[in-house]
Order: sequence, then structure tokens, then C-alpha cells
Amino acid sequence: DIVRALIARTDGWLRVVEGDSPPPGWYGKPWAGWQGYQAAKGDVLLFTDADTRHAPDLLGRAVAALEDQKADLLTILPEQTLGSFWERSVMPHMLFMIGLRYFTPLMNRTRNPLHVVANGQFIMMPRASYDAIGGHQAVKHEVVEDLRLAQLVVAGGRKLYVTHAEEFMRTRMYR
Repeated sequence: DIVRALIARTDGWLRVVEGDSPPPGWYGKPWAGWQGYQAAKGDVLLFTDADTRHAPDLLGRAVAALEDQKADLLTILPEQTLGSFWERSVMPHMLFMIGLRYFTPLMNRTRNPLHVVANGQFIMMPRASYDAIGGHQAVKHEVVEDLRLAQLVVAGGRKLYVTHAEEFMRTRMYR
């Protein structure tokens, strides 16, 4: 409903893509990404989640970083909004452990696909890079498709760029 209301304020560049149910062998999120890709017309693709909030200048900054870094996949680590007692009790530990396992500066340099991850809340890719790794079709059976997309990028000799952008993006994953 929010997107449909916004469409009236655009010059036709925004539209709703009604998704179909996943076919056999596909999980939901990769299937949604694949359908979005098929409907998209641009040279830069952005896959982002509905539970994220983006600052007005995030998109421009992200495209600039993608181009500046000559990245094949740009992923952003946002501010994690923690509201409830349980969110504040559990999430910092989980995020700390992920941070220990996937250290951002190392991910931006490593050529080992086992040492990378992407944040599925924000994945930006040039269309040519997405096509080269097989896109979401290549990860259609993956529960953690963002991890696998990052691994395919690095395994293919392409560049992953991970950056913190807490001041430009936030999310509250679990309520």
C-alpha cells in the first residue's frame, strides 16, 4: 500500500511487481530477488529488505561507493535498532559473533570465498556482475542466499565491498 501510494508521485519509474509463488526447488527470498531482477531495467540492481530504513542520500552514496571501489557486489552493514529486552539481550551477542567470524576489512581483501558474507538487507550489484555469477538462480536453494552470493562473487575472482553505514541505514530485524 505504501509503494502504491508513492507511485502516484513518480514519473513511472516506480512500480509494483506482483510476485508468483516459488516453483519447486526455489526458496522464497531468492525467488523474489530473481523476479525483481527480471522486471528491473537498470544497469545497477539493489536488493533490500522491507524492514530497512534508508536515509535520503544512501542510494547515491552506495552507487558512488560501488563505482569508486569498482565492486561487483556492495553490501552495507546498517544500524541495528534494538527495542525489546530480548533484542537487547540476544542481538548484540549474535552481531558480535558474526563480526568476529566475518571481519569487514578482511572481507574486502580476501580471495577466499569461505571468509566472506553479504548482508541480504542491502545488496547492490552491477547487472553484468549479477548475470556473471548466475544471480539468484544460482542460489535458489539456499536459505542464506546473501552469504552464497558473496561467496560466488569472490570465487569468481570478482570484488566484494562491505562497508558500515549506520548513519545512513537502520533496521529492526526482530520484534
